[in-house]
Amino acid sequence: MALGLCLLLTCMVLMSVITECKDQKQSKDKCSLALKDGGEVITMSDQLYNEARLFPQDVASASSIEDRDSILSPTMIAIPSSESEIVEIIKFANKCGYTISIRSGGHQYSVITMSDQLYNEARLSHQDVAYASSIEDRDRILSPTIITIPLSESEIVGIIKFANKCGYTISIRSGGHQYSGLSSCNQENGKCIQIDMKHFDYIIIDNISSDDDKLITVGSGVHLVDLYQVTQAMDVAVLGGICATVNAGGHYQSSSQSGWSRSLGLGMDYITRVKIITADGEIRNVYKGDDLFWAILGGSPGSWGVVIEYEFEPIKDSDYPHAAYYSYAHFYSKQGFSAFLNAFIDILDNPYYSNNNDLSASFAGTPRLDDPTTSSSVIGTLMSIGLKWTGIDNGDIHSVIPNHPMNKTWHQELVQPFIDIDEMFEETQIRSTDGTTTISKW
Repeated sequence: MALGLCLLLTCMVLMSVITECKDQKQSKDKCSLALKDGGEVITMSDQLYNEARLFPQDVASASSIEDRDSILSPTMIAIPSSESEIVEIIKFANKCGYTISIRSGGHQYSVITMSDQLYNEARLSHQDVAYASSIEDRDRILSPTIITIPLSESEIVGIIKFANKCGYTISIRSGGHQYSGLSSCNQENGKCIQIDMKHFDYIIIDNISSDDDKLITVGSGVHLVDLYQVTQAMDVAVLGGICATVNAGGHYQSSSQSGWSRSLGLGMDYITRVKIITADGEIRNVYKGDDLFWAILGGSPGSWGVVIEYEFEPIKDSDYPHAAYYSYAHFYSKQGFSAFLNAFIDILDNPYYSNNNDLSASFAGTPRLDDPTTSSSVIGTLMSIGLKWTGIDNGDIHSVIPNHPMNKTWHQELVQPFIDIDEMFEETQIRSTDGTTTISKW
């Protein structure tokens, strides 16, 4: 870091961020600063210097005391008590060759470059690239020139303007689950800034204490699991995927399919407003029906600008009193897998399924971990069937199917085949779920 003359301007109730000081050739001994309205001037030799420069100050990239001291080292700290003193400080700095940094809260958002110690941690944390077959491939795909972690909308505006001026492209990461790595930067495509939205992790509920329809505002950095916990407590649902650590930002810009989607549509269908900072640096609230609204939700993650938040009109559990959920999970066996898969295919071909929207069916095979925190603890392969019934067309799943030749209920026709297989392979069974539920719970 280049060390030179730097004056930190701290406004009583407006304290701010410390930026790197540039080299200055003019000696500080030639100038002195005195504030006449009662403001303070603290130099490096003063007893209060360390307290003044460090409190309240946050430097996210400082990994050691030495690193912190090199970053937080103003030549002089000024604490003005009036506007006229601020004018005096600026004139003094211009005359005597000082740069000025301004601290309002001391919580500087992080700017991490390739040379920073935290670069690898910042670029790889929560980042999934499904097709990276080697370290070299991963490093090529995930290689932003600069990683920024903004705290405010105005900081994002500044990042966008800087990128436009200096020839950087921008990628946006909300949760890092873009499997082809597009929420990061590929070094082969030139200079690129990654904007990490993890600090935009707020949830706001309108009309929370009334019986009126609620609106839920969700920041781009919100984990789906946190969103679901909030909505379930209110007996409403915002549809989305099942991966807990996926974040809202990219997910709701790319369909946000859920286990209920065959009956109830996609999560993005319930969005009423998008707050976005477009490529020209403008902060816009875009409402359902606007051309830009449809472009944002149909353009894939990162299109048109940086999504700050979504506003949802959630689904009420009370609107679907016949909701039911059935699941059957087993350790893999060849015979069990064949039986479940064939039953699943039969359901998809069954006209009582395909001609009605009540039931959504899924079949998956995934590794079963003894310890969820490490992929080395695989103890087998899990195969699972999931069946979700809304009753959107036919009500109670135990009601008789109209004109059915054998007078079967919907449950007997569509669910019972899986119960029979579940009991047949009891020795591999991990769990089974039968019964009523709510949309928000599953």
